[in-house]
Amino acid sequence: MAMRSVRWQESYQLKVYKSTNGGTNWSYLSTIDEKTGAPGTLGNPDKGVYEPHMQILSDGTLAVMYANEKHVTESPSYSQIISEKLSTNGGASWGSEIYVAWDPSNAAARPGMPVWQKMNNGQYIVTFEVCGTQSCNVFTKKSSDGKTWASGIGTQVPSQQGGPYLLSLTDGRVLLTSNANVLSISNDYGNSWYTNDTTAFGNSFWSAMYQTASNEIAFIDSVNRTGGGHNVQVKFGTLLGTYSNDFASNDTGWVRYGGTWTISGGTYNVTSASGDKSILTPYPSKRNYTLEGDIKLNNTGQGSLIFNVTNPTTGTDSLKGYAAGIDSAGQVWLGRFNNNWKQLGLVSTTISTNTWYHMKIVVNEGNMKVYVGDMATPKINFTDTTFVSGTIGVRGGFGNSVSFDNISMN
Repeated sequence: MAMRSVRWQESYQLKVYKSTNGGTNWSYLSTIDEKTGAPGTLGNPDKGVYEPHMQILSDGTLAVMYANEKHVTESPSYSQIISEKLSTNGGASWGSEIYVAWDPSNAAARPGMPVWQKMNNGQYIVTFEVCGTQSCNVFTKKSSDGKTWASGIGTQVPSQQGGPYLLSLTDGRVLLTSNANVLSISNDYGNSWYTNDTTAFGNSFWSAMYQTASNEIAFIDSVNRTGGGHNVQVKFGTLLGTYSNDFASNDTGWVRYGGTWTISGGTYNVTSASGDKSILTPYPSKRNYTLEGDIKLNNTGQGSLIFNVTNPTTGTDSLKGYAAGIDSAGQVWLGRFNNNWKQLGLVSTTISTNTWYHMKIVVNEGNMKVYVGDMATPKINFTDTTFVSGTIGVRGGFGNSVSFDNISMN
């Protein structure tokens, strides 16, 4: 266990303690880094070391990252950087400092509060806030071995600010949160992020996340108390990696955008004037999955399943993502929305009104196979990687009525 030990203007130390009985007792082991001296001798203002976070690397090396202000009096000068040190003897001693995150072009940048994980693809990813020059917005950087890091402060994560924490899930997804009180998910190992939902407590600070089951996470943070101060609290949340609904009773979790929606006879029905849609939230998102559902056109027109959806609003093409649908004109089609419409695939086949059609969409690394009726041979096979994450939903047509049933995602 590593921690900061601070006597302001006198002593800044990152100490390591060790337990050999499951945390019942602890003994001092080593000091990772420090800056100490008589009061008034450490500079004005004095600068220290803070916020250690440990990982064990693939080769068994114990590694720690921390926020480091000690380089402010050097040339080049850095107000604060993220540093790393390695230990090959279980934390008894530590090697030379490694620079992880720093801004060579701006000495006032203050990368801090690092948290890092090894992802399923073998890479290491670190997240941190950058104060001083970036309003404490949250950034990430990646490394192939956890020991070598490119220059700079990396890539900003949208919608996150201050005190970040990230978690690599066993299914390959990466979660990230911060003092902004929203949860972001990456399906592509930190290359892109989307905001999924507010966090467990809504108004909280200095959060942490741990995976406690295959489909469960624990969310721990410091929550405002009505009487002043904070409580450290924990809530458990379900990871929606799969989903199913036969609409026997309700559409809980679905958000409607336009149209007139009803649940009757065990089906989800919409009378749609202009491509009206209903979206499942929070997102049960994976990078690779199978989406299935039954569609019935109650009169002439079209209906579709939509997927990898983000930024939905009311309006015909007001979303980002994809749709696969059927049309009574005798068509099965696939298209992409980006607040406009682009057709990606179209085949002719018999589609009748008042007839149920089972549709299956298999998404695999950007490849989309669309099956209708015949589950052995896809009607459409197309690859497009514009959108790799998002939620699912259903969409009506233009001046027609559509029914949906047995929506599932696995």
